[in-house]
Amino acid sequence: WASAVLLYLAAADAVAGLLVGFWLSLETFADAAPLHGLALDALEALGAKPDQAGVAAASAGIVAVDFVLMLLVCAGTLIAGYYGWRGYTWARWAGVVALGVSLLALLLHPVAWAVPALAALGAGALWLPVSRRFAAAWQAVRHPAPVYPAIRDDVFYGPLDRYRA
Repeated sequence: WASAVLLYLAAADAVAGLLVGFWLSLETFADAAPLHGLALDALEALGAKPDQAGVAAASAGIVAVDFVLMLLVCAGTLIAGYYGWRGYTWARWAGVVALGVSLLALLLHPVAWAVPALAALGAGALWLPVSRRFAAAWQAVRHPAPVYPAIRDDVFYGPLDRYRA
């Protein structure tokens, strides 16, 4: 439960960081998220002026990149959290991937900077011995060991004596 809750909280924090960044973008676009400032600095280095139409179009693209980053972070953490809660053994590795992808949240608003810490705690909880036992128990329920029929030695092959002439 702890891993699922922590990974779900990481996803919720990523969404909150995106929404706060969107809200602050209305007034101060460059200061709303680190990605915004980096992208606008790169555009200025290329010779674009802040009042040009190309910068406005690039700003829309930057906002789209923000959304994609949030989707990647949320997809990783939600998949790891859900399948860890359902007892799948591969969810531990999904948690490691989610931890790596959660670093993208550092490009969103500082509200989302807690995402990697929450993802690390959630992914770490998936590697605890109790989680391993939980996954092994669910594996036994989902894929029980095959039951083979008992071998009988009293089977007679060939013609019976009563049918011989």
